[in-house]
Parts: sequence; C-alpha cells; structure tokens
Amino acid sequence: LAKRSYTKVDENGYIDNENSITVMQWNILSQAIGYTCDRFDTCAEKDLLWSSRKWKIIYEIAQYMPLDVICLQEVDHYDFIERMLIKVGYRGTFTPKPDSPCYYISGNTGPDGCAIFYNASRLTLLKSSSRILQVFECESNQVVLNCKFKCKSTGKVFCVSTTHLKARKGPMLSFLRDEQGKDIVDFLDNESGTTPTIITGDFNAEPCEPVYDTITSKYESAYFTALGDEPLYTNWTKRVGEEEMKQTIDYVFYSPENFEVKSVLDLNAQHINSPLPNSQYASDHLSLVAQFHFK
Repeated sequence: LAKRSYTKVDENGYIDNENSITVMQWNILSQAIGYTCDRFDTCAEKDLLWSSRKWKIIYEIAQYMPLDVICLQEVDHYDFIERMLIKVGYRGTFTPKPDSPCYYISGNTGPDGCAIFYNASRLTLLKSSSRILQVFECESNQVVLNCKFKCKSTGKVFCVSTTHLKARKGPMLSFLRDEQGKDIVDFLDNESGTTPTIITGDFNAEPCEPVYDTITSKYESAYFTALGDEPLYTNWTKRVGEEEMKQTIDYVFYSPENFEVKSVLDLNAQHINSPLPNSQYASDHLSLVAQFHFK
C-alpha cells in the first residue's frame, strides 16, 4: 500500500524529536484465522497466503519508521516479526490469548496475541506486565500488555499498553467489552499510576459503545484530538454471506495531562478501493500512527 501522509495538529508548530514519542497501532490479522476462518469475500486466496502477507506486514511497519513503539494484535507469527525487527534495532515482548482460537486450526503456528516492540537505541524497557482481562472476577479470553519505558536521552519515563477486546456485535458483547475496558483502566491505575500513559488497541467497539466512554473518561483519543472526530473507518471488510462493513474500532488513547498530540497518520486512504485485506494490504485493519510531545 502506498505511503500515507501525516496530519499535523499545528502546521507551523515546532516538533522537538528528542521530546516526542511516535507510536504505531495495528491489528495485523492472524494468519491462521484470516486464511481459514474469516471468509473474506473479495480477497484472492494468494493474497491470504503467509508467503505473501508477511512481507506486506513488514513493509507497512518499515515505511513509517522511525517508530519508537509498535503495538500489534492478532500476532500468531511473533518469531518472524521479532526476527525482522531485531535487524533494525527493535526488541519486543508478547502476550498470547489464554485460549487462542488459533489452537483449534490445523497447521497453526501457535496462539495469537498482543505484542509491543520498541526502538532499543532510544528506549530502555523498565518493566513488562500483562493481565488476562476479567469480567465480574472471571477471566475472559482477552489480554492487555503494558510496558514501562525510559527514554535514554531525556530520562523521561512513560507507559504504553495494548489490547484486543472481544469481537462481534450485540448488546451482551458490548457490555462485556465495557467490563473489559473497566478492568484495563483499573490495571493501568495499578501498573502506571501517574506515569504518562498511551493505550492502543483493537477495541472492537465503535465510538458509540460504552467502552469508548469508559476509556475516554480518563484518557483522550489522539485521532479525535487531531481531527476533531474519529476516522471514518479503521476496518473495512466483506465476508461471505455478510454485508460490507466499514467501522472505526482501533484507537490510540493517551493521558492528556502528560502528552500533547503533534500529528497522526492519515487514514483517508483514497487509493484503497476495495475491502481489506486485498492485493495491496495485508490486514483487514489500517495501521494508526500518532506522534506525541511530553508536556
């Protein structure tokens, strides 16, 4: 996919790169699930093969470097992505879903889960922690991964977390996602405290859902801040027997008392003319990138 441009919050504003943090958010689409279960109606089988998709995934990440932190979901080829990113100075950590659906697919390469990679030349990983999200004190099948970093040049400490909430539509599932969101907020209150925090993820919830209000009661959306609204869509699919769907379900949230948004990667990709994934793009989700300045 052709490289997209950035939308700056202040076109004339000075960007101090030493005092900034750039974060990517992307659900890369599980290979096992995408190839076997998702029934993408408009995507040729050859474009769902791992031999094709893996290089498109790496290219999509690489073309927006330098990135300080890369947050990924539905990662079921962690070893490959880690091997590629290590070559350009990144280190990573991974938390699988406890009962990943990948386990039940023939030929799988292990569970899918959430991963965070960081630029090791710029950041030191102080702590990594994760949690299986709970709903009414019962473990669900979704996780949150949190990393605390220290910037080598400035000494500033901050946290980045990522998650992938329960999918599918319906009031009960919307309620479940909201409970998962509350658990994330409580988890980060304990893990991060007053440390500057950025939260990314595929929340599987549009802005009208309760979990969006739960998260934004404490954090703000980088794209909403930069654009005055959430993007038109971050996910565009057409599955066999289902209606075509465009929805905004991926977000980058931040603690507004600690950060200000400087720019976000444009999601108005006019050159995308068919549902995702397709011959150009490896996932059914668009990648998001936001640049922040420490206040």
